[in-house]
Amino acid sequence: MPKIGCETVLGVDFNRDAVKCATENIKRNPALAPINILHSDLFADVPQTSFDIIVFNFNYYPSNGDFGLNEDGGREILERFFTQVISYINDKTRIYIPFSEFVGIEHDPKMICPAFGFDYEVMATTINETGEHCIYKITKRG
Repeated sequence: MPKIGCETVLGVDFNRDAVKCATENIKRNPALAPINILHSDLFADVPQTSFDIIVFNFNYYPSNGDFGLNEDGGREILERFFTQVISYINDKTRIYIPFSEFVGIEHDPKMICPAFGFDYEVMATTINETGEHCIYKITKRG
């Protein structure tokens, strides 16, 4: 059964508990199948393929290891992502990344992606007591 037009879906997370939770949720909702869930540090264990859509919800801040997060966060993880993702995209790939301004402009994907050959477009924004939040659509500069 296609998911919003997607024939195949691969979920990837660095947090083993998140992988376990997602796997259990898929088992409880067989109409969602097939969805494959993989534990990986970004693309380290992702089979070589070309994705049409990538959603990357990065950890905004560096972590001390709590919650299964890497020590690199914010700008560092975005730089690693943009370095690695180039091997997994095609000319039509769309990458969606959420961002909240309270994290600081130095961790804003729109400030980082151009150096890696990507363009961005703001797809949605909302404002609440913590500031502005947006979703970027990022595409390969072409």
